[in-house]
Amino acid sequence: MKNLSAGRIAALLLVLALTKSLLLALIITPSYGPDGGSYMRYIDAFENPDSEEDRWFIRGTTPIYPMFAYAFFQVGGAYFVVLVQILLGALVPAALFLALHSLNQRAALLAGILTALDPQTGLFFELVATEGLYIALLGLGTAAFFWSVQHKPTLWVIGGVGLLLGVGSFTRPVGSLLIVPYMFFFLLITRSIKRTTCLVVGYIAVYVALSLFNLWRFEFFAPGNSSGFYLATRLFAVGDLYSPENGAKSEHLFQLAQACDIELTDQRDESLKVTQDLRLCLIYTHGLSQVEISDLYQQVYSEAVRAKPMIFLKTMLTQVKEFLWGLSAPYDQDYLEGLSTNCDAEPASKNRWEAQEIFCPSPPRPLEFATPVLYWTMLGFSLVTLSFFFLPVFFLWRHSPPMIRWLYLYCLSLYAYHAVVTAAAGSILPRYITVTNVYLLITCAFVSVALHERWKNWQQPTSPLQSENETL
Repeated sequence: MKNLSAGRIAALLLVLALTKSLLLALIITPSYGPDGGSYMRYIDAFENPDSEEDRWFIRGTTPIYPMFAYAFFQVGGAYFVVLVQILLGALVPAALFLALHSLNQRAALLAGILTALDPQTGLFFELVATEGLYIALLGLGTAAFFWSVQHKPTLWVIGGVGLLLGVGSFTRPVGSLLIVPYMFFFLLITRSIKRTTCLVVGYIAVYVALSLFNLWRFEFFAPGNSSGFYLATRLFAVGDLYSPENGAKSEHLFQLAQACDIELTDQRDESLKVTQDLRLCLIYTHGLSQVEISDLYQQVYSEAVRAKPMIFLKTMLTQVKEFLWGLSAPYDQDYLEGLSTNCDAEPASKNRWEAQEIFCPSPPRPLEFATPVLYWTMLGFSLVTLSFFFLPVFFLWRHSPPMIRWLYLYCLSLYAYHAVVTAAAGSILPRYITVTNVYLLITCAFVSVALHERWKNWQQPTSPLQSENETL
């Protein structure tokens, strides 16, 4: 690698990532990922904004992924959507290497190799679901961020970086507050209010554009309208928080549930059956709109936090611990094997999107026999991406150049952001952890190389002259 230019190394990383995706596609054919069908049904809501049934599918997302998927679906079908995601994902290791190689070429190369080989994020690139696009854009955003703080481009370019960060952040609702760590680190590293303002303006432009889109089509001004629904999961799935005695809105929700023979308690609703039954009760029995349900859940959540602050803190810490020590995707081998579309099965729904017919005919899977190997490889990779790779950072702190220190803090903070926001919004799922793989792998690469370099320094024999100088 010593004789190769940075551009050629980046090209090799791109090829490596594409090769991995090809192998994955020969094992598991592309299909819908979690909630994939509902993201495509967003288009029905866009075409019929007055339909309450269709508008249910604008919940849980912003317009970014549905419009992305639908636009490329119109060009070349469902497999073309997956192809674009694979290409974007393959750009991440190359972009990270180009952005970070000036800090430490070996560490940047290792970070590129790890992200290129990562089978977990590679799986999501091949599924129609928000995680694939979110992971790819977060990785490209990190590369653009560190490239811009090192090279100090024009203000227009920095505004473009802000746009990229904004589009990536709003791909999933969990990322909507990422502007806070982005702005914080950009200001501290560049020490430029003007440049930071340009970054924030680019980010805010995405927020305004999405809000205007929703105002035009769905009559609410916000990037998405799902916050209350996630808080309902947090209220009932975690347990200990809800009580009708928390406040007037909590009592009102209790009475609405009783009308449907649903008993709301502070017991953990691990299967989410109570949460789902309550949602149907509020919609069909009481005729509440999505906005009214979302607002009610937010008010009940607020009352629970005020009435039980210590219990709220305890449940938050429990959730964060699950995020820190939990394994990322996939859930289990059966889940992995069930991802590929069975085109011979009877359609589960008459809806054009949920029947999965868009993935038929299914391409051949000559490496299907390797599915168990893929599962165990992913499980092993979960051990690589566990958060303990952050721990050696504190031992390496004094010996690291300033920009690498910022890189450590950046990765740690964005990982912590996802842990805390996910814990505040709902229960922890393996796929929620997978979106932080990029930060973990970058840190793992730089920590591993730093430890190796420290080890080599410790192993070097001390010369007599050096020993004499140290004695003096």
